Formats: sequence, structure tokens, C-alpha cells
Amino acid sequence: VSDELEMCKKINKVLIIKRTISGEGCGFAALDMSLHPVLEYHSGSKPVIDFDRFICTLWEQSELFRYKLDDVTIRILPGKYGFVLQRNPKRLTHRRIPHEMNLLQQPFNPEVFNFNKIDSKEVLFNVRRHTDGKVEDHRVIINVSPINYGHCLLIPHPHLCLPQVITEDSLELCMELISMSQKRGFCIVANSLLAYASVNHLHYHFLYIDQPLLAQTIDAKPIINLHNKGHCYELTESPMPGFGFQMSSISSARDCARIVFSVIDVLLQENIPHNILMIRGSPFSNPNDSPVTRIIVTPKLPAIGVKNICDTDKETPPFFPAALEVSGFIIVIDQSKYYSLTEEDILKQLNTMAITQDAFQKLKCLIIKKYSINYSVSVLLAFLHL
Repeated sequence: VSDELEMCKKINKVLIIKRTISGEGCGFAALDMSLHPVLEYHSGSKPVIDFDRFICTLWEQSELFRYKLDDVTIRILPGKYGFVLQRNPKRLTHRRIPHEMNLLQQPFNPEVFNFNKIDSKEVLFNVRRHTDGKVEDHRVIINVSPINYGHCLLIPHPHLCLPQVITEDSLELCMELISMSQKRGFCIVANSLLAYASVNHLHYHFLYIDQPLLAQTIDAKPIINLHNKGHCYELTESPMPGFGFQMSSISSARDCARIVFSVIDVLLQENIPHNILMIRGSPFSNPNDSPVTRIIVTPKLPAIGVKNICDTDKETPPFFPAALEVSGFIIVIDQSKYYSLTEEDILKQLNTMAITQDAFQKLKCLIIKKYSINYSVSVLLAFLHL
């Protein structure tokens, strides 16, 4: 370990704590946590740490990437949406083979690849979170086939071997972690099963994007007002129908996670795949105010089976409309089309996975109904508590 990394650990008060967690029969291999830095904090408050420097220093130290990002190129399309195209040819040939996905809530399978089967050197650091009188342990690992600088994966509760089904507590964890970053381009994304998740093991992607993205400024109108608890917005002029939320500080992460999960829960009940993006951007209602963390949830049509990357027997799509692509960052799969793709081509491909307006309106009604019930119950409980 370099002197620079040691200094980073000391300056940021990172605690190296020796602790092992026993697995629960689902493939978890206990790792000695003294081998890796630990980011420790209390829920709702920021640790004394330069979060971005912490991640980037550790990421740059890793030697297990399958390739370097030296031949990645970026192209920004002219047009209304300003789509950012990325050409990253080595990712297509050097990444792990995606799982076959056939169900939105497909059970975790310990026999196939999951993030408990990685080399221990792929672990960047562990997250120890104190919340509600208990201690949680989570893990951050490198993505060995990175999309962009700083690309790593958060694995919530790795010892529980959770399938790729979004949970309320993992949303809250992500909202707290993104609040620690000082970089506008730091983002967290997740794809549900049938919405281009590649591994059926609960995980979120962390990465830095330098270019301004559509998701940071796209307009929205409020459809639900929960007073001091926040709003749920409907995206307007978006290439795909979606819902928006915003969070101003780490202290509001719990309330925001509860609101967002209410939407996710409806999507799960209705068996609708979805993508999630968290990124710093302008407030939906007051674009000239200080930046907030935007959370965008996009319902999708199901993508069943395996991503046919480099499959010569099938026609290769120009890109897969996953969470980053919905945000405006397009990872081009068909390299021959990188220079010829137009905004119209991007919109056409996004539309292949977009739900209809009728389906979206039905979702809105279900979500408004759920919010109304939940809010009424919370008000009643607060009244009874008084």
C-alpha cells in the first residue's frame, strides 16, 4: 500500500477494523475486514472524510481491471437532448457474461456468479453504517470491466445474498452515500432484473461522468405533495416516461427513500422492470436554486433473456436502454454505428423499451392511491402518538 493511500486513510479518519461475518449458506465467503479500509458513519450524518478522494485513491490503486480506459472516446450529439455517446470497445469483449433473466423477482442462485465469488483484491472498502441501534456492513468493489473512471459497485448486506430487487434500506444507504460526494458528476445507478441488470445479486453502480447529462436538468411537474416529506414528480419532455424525486441533504435520506420505494413497490407488484438513477442536478421546481440530488425511476418493458453482446447470431442493437442510457449517457454497443448515430436513432431505440402512455397513466393512479393511503396512515399514527 502506497504512502499516499496510508496518508489518505489517516487524514480521512478511516478506521481499519478487524471483523469477519459468517455467511448464511448462500455462497458468502467471510473476508477479514482488516484487509480493507472501512468507511464508518451514523445514518443521517456525514462522516469526517473526503469521500471522492477516498474512493478515487483506492480505485486508482487497484490492479485487477481487465483493461485500461485509454481508448474510450466520447461524442456529444447535437440536438434537443444533448445525448453523450461513449465508445468503450474493450468492455464488450472483457466483461463477465451476463446472467439469463426471466423474472423480475428471480431468486438468488448461489451456483452462478455473484459478488461473493470475487477475488478479495477486488474489494475497495467496506461500509459500516450505524442505524436504529444496529450496525450494518456493506461492501464496495471495483467493476473489473469499468464504464468510466471510478466505476465500482456497492453490494448491500453481502452476507444476505440478496437478489437484484431494490429495497428501501438500500435506497436510503445510496442516498446517504451520494450526499457525501462533492462532485456534480458522481452518480449511482441500478437496473432491475428484466431492465438490463447483468448479475442477480443486489448491487448499485457508482461512477463519475464529466459531461452534463439530460437527467440533471430535465423538467418535471409535481403529481404528489407530501408537504415537508417531499414530492413525487412526473418527468416532462423526457425521452421515456418516468418519475422524479429530489433530496437536499443527507438528513432527509430516510424520508426520500420511503417516498421513492413507494413507487418501486408498485412497480414490483405490477411486475414492471425499472431503472434507477441518482445524480446531482438542478431542483425540479426551482432550477436556479442550489443543486439537489435527483432520483429518477424509469418503468420499462421487460427485456427477457441474456444481453446479446457480441453475439454474431443475433442483430446487435446500437445500445441497451439501461439506467445510464436513460439518463442521457449512451454506451454504444454496435461500434460501427458510433459515428453515425443521430438523436433520432437514440430516441427510436429508447422507445423500444418505453411503456405506453396509457400504462404510465395507470401507474400514476396506483402510485397516487398508495401515497394517499400511506400518508393518511402516517398522519393517523402521529395523531395517536400525541
